[in-house]
Amino acid sequence: MIQAAWIAVEKHPFWKARFETLAYRIGRLKAIVAIVRKLLVVVWHVLTERVADRNADPEMVAFKLMLWSWKLDKNKRSGLTTRQFVRYHLLRLSLGHDLTHIKRTSKTYGLALKPELDPVS
Repeated sequence: MIQAAWIAVEKHPFWKARFETLAYRIGRLKAIVAIVRKLLVVVWHVLTERVADRNADPEMVAFKLMLWSWKLDKNKRSGLTTRQFVRYHLLRLSLGHDLTHIKRTSKTYGLALKPELDPVS
């Protein structure tokens, strides 16, 4: 968890700001342990309440869902296209309601506006 906390502090603006505030007051090593505890609390809430982290980046979550869907065949996606699969899971997580595209480096991926939950085969 310490390594995960260091990555979170390095990559995510929310955790970086929290860490810098704590590090100024209590020092870097104690601050990273405090971040570990806060991350574990977030993980507990995500798993028990089955909701997304309120500080999650919807575009990053959508991209991870897209990568996941590419690894699944159509049967495992319940007949949904990749775009529908991503939109469906974003809606389940209450994330990215206004997200229409995912931008990664030089590519842009469009998302379905509404997933068809009972797709026609």
